[in-house]
Amino acid sequence: MYLPMQALHTISDGERLFFLSDVGTEHSGLYILSPAEGRVDGLVGGVGLGLRIWNENIYYLDAWGRVRRMSIDGEQLAILAPENVRSFDIFAQWMVFTEEGRHVPRAFNMQTGNFYTLSTTEWVSYVWVHDGIIYALDHRNPREIHTFQLW
Repeated sequence: MYLPMQALHTISDGERLFFLSDVGTEHSGLYILSPAEGRVDGLVGGVGLGLRIWNENIYYLDAWGRVRRMSIDGEQLAILAPENVRSFDIFAQWMVFTEEGRHVPRAFNMQTGNFYTLSTTEWVSYVWVHDGIIYALDHRNPREIHTFQLW
């Protein structure tokens, strides 16, 4: 199988492959490949570089730095409150993120709508969550990784 366009970021729900293509152009989009059907369908246009799946939902970064949530079937569900997001990850009800130009690790509780600053001393570029621990790549020294906990 070949994709009809370049894939820049991929993620799978075990049955389908979701991928971003042409990020930063007018043709940027989130696409889905169903290997059983052998076809690629576009789900949404105007996406940025960021893609996660959590609890049967896809979270993606739009072209304006907002994290959007949609069902794995393509139904748009929400635009989350943080803006100017550079990097994000999802864990349970939490979205952990950094903002463009700010690089301070923050968390957003998607159930309560509350924001939390995880640190004001570390300046990070990229965040991800594994087993409830937040990892963040230091912005000044990419060899250094900081860890944080939400609770």
